[in-house]
Amino acid sequence: MDIERLAGTKLGNYEIETLLGRGGMGVVYKARQVNLDRTVALKILPPDFGSEPSFVKRFEREARAVAKFNHPNIVQIYDISEDRGLYFFSMEYVEGQTLDELLKKKTVLSADEAIRIITEVALALEHAHQRKITHRDIKPANIFLDSKGNVKVMDFGLATVADARSKLTRPGMLVGTVAYMSPEQCQGEELDHRTDIYSLGVVLYEMLTGVTPFTADTTVGLIYKIVYEGPVEVSSLNPDVPSGLYTILSRAMAKKKDARYASISQFLTDISTFKALQVGEKLPEKRPTGTRLIPMPALGEKVMPLVGERTPFVGRKSERAELHRFLGRASLGQGSLVMIGGEAGVGKTRLTDEIMTDALAEGFLCLVGHCYEMQGGQPYMPFVEIVESAARMVKSKTFLEMLGESAPEVAKLVPDLRRKFPNKIPPPAELPPEQEQRYIFNGVVDFLERFAQAQPLLLVLEDLHWAGESTALLVQHIARHLGRMPILLIVTYRDTELAVSLPLAGLMANLLRQHLGRNIALRNFLEAEVADMLQRWSGQEPPVSLVKLILDLTEGNAFLVEETVKHLADQEKLFDQEGQWRTDLSLDEADTPRGVRLVLRHRIQRVSKQCLETLTAAAAVGRVVGSKLLEQLVDVDEDTFLDSVEEAERAQLVKSTTQTEDVKFIFSHELIRQALVSDISVLRRQRLHLRVAETIEKLHADRLNEYAAQLAYHLKKAGALADPQKTVHYLRLAGERVYGMGALTEAIEFYKNALSYSIADEIQAEIRCKLGSALNALGRTDEALNEWRTALTLYEQLNKPEEVGNACSEIAPRLLWASRFQEALEISNRGLAALGDRINAARCVLLAAAAHVLAYVPAVGYELPNTMFAEALGMAEKLGEKQLEGPILYRKAMFHRNYWQGPEETECALRSAELLRAGNKPLDTSNALLAAEWGLIGIGRLEEAARVERELEAFTPKTGAEFNRCVLDLYECLREVVGTGDLERLETRISTALKESLSLQWSWIYMDYVLLGWAQFWRGKWELAEKNFRKAVELMDPRAEGFIGYLISPLLVFLASAGRRDEALALMEERKNLLPSAGQPNTLGAWTMLVGAVEALAILGKDDEAARLYPLAREAVATGNLLSPSCASLVQTIAGIAASAAREWDSAEEHFGIALKQAHELPHVIEQAGVRRWHAHMLVERGGRGDLDKALKLLREATELYQKLEMPKHMGMAQGLMEKIESMKDSQPG
Repeated sequence: MDIERLAGTKLGNYEIETLLGRGGMGVVYKARQVNLDRTVALKILPPDFGSEPSFVKRFEREARAVAKFNHPNIVQIYDISEDRGLYFFSMEYVEGQTLDELLKKKTVLSADEAIRIITEVALALEHAHQRKITHRDIKPANIFLDSKGNVKVMDFGLATVADARSKLTRPGMLVGTVAYMSPEQCQGEELDHRTDIYSLGVVLYEMLTGVTPFTADTTVGLIYKIVYEGPVEVSSLNPDVPSGLYTILSRAMAKKKDARYASISQFLTDISTFKALQVGEKLPEKRPTGTRLIPMPALGEKVMPLVGERTPFVGRKSERAELHRFLGRASLGQGSLVMIGGEAGVGKTRLTDEIMTDALAEGFLCLVGHCYEMQGGQPYMPFVEIVESAARMVKSKTFLEMLGESAPEVAKLVPDLRRKFPNKIPPPAELPPEQEQRYIFNGVVDFLERFAQAQPLLLVLEDLHWAGESTALLVQHIARHLGRMPILLIVTYRDTELAVSLPLAGLMANLLRQHLGRNIALRNFLEAEVADMLQRWSGQEPPVSLVKLILDLTEGNAFLVEETVKHLADQEKLFDQEGQWRTDLSLDEADTPRGVRLVLRHRIQRVSKQCLETLTAAAAVGRVVGSKLLEQLVDVDEDTFLDSVEEAERAQLVKSTTQTEDVKFIFSHELIRQALVSDISVLRRQRLHLRVAETIEKLHADRLNEYAAQLAYHLKKAGALADPQKTVHYLRLAGERVYGMGALTEAIEFYKNALSYSIADEIQAEIRCKLGSALNALGRTDEALNEWRTALTLYEQLNKPEEVGNACSEIAPRLLWASRFQEALEISNRGLAALGDRINAARCVLLAAAAHVLAYVPAVGYELPNTMFAEALGMAEKLGEKQLEGPILYRKAMFHRNYWQGPEETECALRSAELLRAGNKPLDTSNALLAAEWGLIGIGRLEEAARVERELEAFTPKTGAEFNRCVLDLYECLREVVGTGDLERLETRISTALKESLSLQWSWIYMDYVLLGWAQFWRGKWELAEKNFRKAVELMDPRAEGFIGYLISPLLVFLASAGRRDEALALMEERKNLLPSAGQPNTLGAWTMLVGAVEALAILGKDDEAARLYPLAREAVATGNLLSPSCASLVQTIAGIAASAAREWDSAEEHFGIALKQAHELPHVIEQAGVRRWHAHMLVERGGRGDLDKALKLLREATELYQKLEMPKHMGMAQGLMEKIESMKDSQPG
């Protein structure tokens, strides 16, 4: 039955009149319900709908549930029926049009109209969601507007049934619906009510801009954009859209459903707030179902902890507009960093205060952190303050969820988190200092990203000119990731400090060069802006003479203008007796001090003596001071103390904040604090600093290490009044603490400061050891060695062998990591000599470190390092310290690699990774897994190698170990080329990896050049291949003697293949000393040289020389490795070539048979062709009955494979051999 031709017929109890519309789920008619004599809309479902009973049951269940709805914004369903196999339902008939029809006429709606419509749609959805019904197909075609413009939402429940019937394949439904689908709906995932919220956002977006957020020529292209791309900014499509709607759209249309509004009720709350803010109404009461992390402030509520009257905010229109644009982008998930610079008092903080007020109104959570001139080198302070504030503003459970797996790293910066959440935060991972910083940085980024997905963030970092190196690096690291996060990061700085603040200067240069930040330079006020401030402050237009007078006094400095106006007002010199501006005020009569500090000093002198003493004590502490510390410092009764701070607040000299457990007082401007400090005599200042240190010790006796930096700072400032040994103690503590936070530059500064004092030799040795470690972690290894050697000499002079051994056990592994093998051996031997026969952990470590180095010195041989590793493992077992075995086994795995003992390497590496993983040592685990992957590839266990690779993918980004990333890329390329034979992809990937390795100055970069050369050799790009093979030889680390053959071998094969016989033979003669020795372990380089020599000699027809290598080839097979060290060929193939040269035909057949089987089972696609070509070569040489025919068959198969692999030169070799065979056959007698 054609359901589109039913007009004039009767269906059940309904007389069908006219067709109203059609869609993917049927047609709609205007009809009359006979028994009730009423007009209805009749929706008739497709005829095939009834063919599946499960769909019918689901439809009836959903329709009955919707029929119970009674809501003014939902089309009422009256009846569900069936007649002659057709299923239909009647519903309320509404005169009007769909939103889709309206948009075709008007294209773009006003913000007011769009908000009205979307509010009514949301109310309909809220009603349905409360009853556990999700619409799933919200779009303009399902939103009806009656003749009065009221909204009626249609088709509840139908989408659920449509989904069950493979909705995406039904004609007529896909294109009209996909544009409004959520990412999870496009991907076929489980849906909940949040899919409707996403679609709601899309409809609002379309009403405001006239287009859907994503368009594409194909359905697949559209789905891709919905899932992976961001929408076009609303402001670029319709600049009239209020910026307050950006945040609402951003949250509603978040890709991840967890980042969207948790409910329609939350959406409606923000819509109501937006409308109220637009018209200045009182905000509605918060809906109880809302779960915003931090609620938006009520109108009139202060959003910053500011005290006292401020002059009106004026000027900065272009700057404020630009910041608003960045806010809008952030609300859509595209964060930015903005740097605001200018002289002291120019108005940087005031501008950020205004932007925070705006951001709060738009749903952002605003957090502020400060850098301080006098915090004693404490790193990351602005981020510490931000995290502490967030932890107190958000519910504990929610905050822990935001921390997620990054909790241990963030807690390193903010130890207070462990006290706030006892037993909730796991211990931190053990990492070397050079990786600690990156691990922490990645943790902070992960935390901020999770936080911002719940609520957009505005982060303000004040006074970055006082930031240390580590803080500047963290800002830069965060900036690299902001583009994918709803975060606006604003930093303020004094541009006058750029010349002396090296961290800030370097940060700005990097950010601007990499286009990671926008710089806004603030200038002083002009005459018009001063006039505007006075007019808005007083409500009267100021006389030009007064404006010019104030401009002359202040040079337009915003802070000084404000202070001067307040000063003149306090002196009652601005207005006459009738409250009008004075027009006769002269410069002499104004009697206003010039300069910021003079003006502030005049203001400060107006407070009481006790208030001044309190402020002076606070100024000695810093820009921020806790109330408990300040109260103990001033040493007065509680009422007197409170009177003092309240007076200071009324005078607008300080402001208070309760965002921490201890109320803190912040100087309203750093210039106020500086003015107070400048009035204190040197001796009094020293005494104050000593009192501050003593008070901190008393208040925080249980966690002095956290306050070590502040204590060291104040004790240093106390000069001769402080105990120098105590100062050194806290400098050491501070150095150790920041070293553990990856703040290496600051650690070096603390240690050097400690060494500037006269201290005992043993303490000096300890500090120099730690200073060396910090220097080495920054790549300053030569400086580190000087410190370490000095420390060891001091210990030796003090006859402290245990300390010598312990220090060496810390130093040697660091030198190995830096590839300083000779120095590592020197330090290891020095420590072993000091320890003698002692059985302890230090000797274990040193034995393994020395053995690791000796493994790379071929002249030492195999037995000595092998014995040393055995002794180290035996000692670790005797000591019962499993944590020692992991690193030793890793070094032993590397030893086995150096001798191309793949099975042994793999076993040691896997066991090492297991132990290190249990010890929470991610970087060491990553190293062990890399060793395991190499071993697994070499012995042909490619599936296990892939599993290890997946685990490595999780480890490597978080640790930030760039060199491990380079190695992992290399191994991935090796494994993939073996398995897929995709040579174009191999060349592209290894070229990309090479660029990364070059940027990191990776010491093993020659391996990248070798693999790139192989890719180009296989692809027939022989000139490029030769260039890269030679580059690898040129770059080889001369300290890695055992690897030379690894680099010579491919060059040898290339020269032979290219027909450059004389060059190949000359190179063979020059490097024959690199070949392995029979009957003993040989280095990886020696075995690789064997592989290249056998193939090159066979190509050159030097069968006698190749034959002499067959016994060594059999030993290579016996190692248990399936692949040659470069993975270019199978070991069995090489053995077959050598056996063929030796005319040991049966052995050759056996080798080639095994090789071909391995090539297909692994698979090794390139070798599937290579084995056939070399096997054919053997058959030709043997020339037995049927050998030529068999050889031709093999060569045809090889040629076909080479053609698929796009290996033209190798295909030419195979074809050349085929021509030779054909010629031989032609010359044979009939």
